[in-house]
Amino acid sequence: SASAKGAAGNAAELVFTEIENRIKNEGAALVEQVNGIFIFVVDGETYVVDLKNGSGSFSKGKPAEEPEGSVTLTVGGEDFVEIVTGALDAQAAWGSGKLQLSGNMMLAMKLQVLFNGN
Repeated sequence: SASAKGAAGNAAELVFTEIENRIKNEGAALVEQVNGIFIFVVDGETYVVDLKNGSGSFSKGKPAEEPEGSVTLTVGGEDFVEIVTGALDAQAAWGSGKLQLSGNMMLAMKLQVLFNGN
């Protein structure tokens, strides 16, 4: 439903606000651990989480060109929130087609670092 999608959209925005705050607070450490760029396409909106350059950065909007070595994750808002909260296993989501990956697949394995804060 439209209202559920709206709620999922808001929840996804909250997740990205949280990620942005983590980058501000511990960006250098995250860059050291991850050394890569995640591009999230959630319900058609693009978010770029750069954990490769400097002490990391977050931006909204499609990059002019796909950064080298990046991974793009395409997912619906509701599924995205479930993956982040651990309600939906990322590999299961990928296996069932709810989550599409392109680019550096190995980098996708480092998503836990971003979401779980460890």
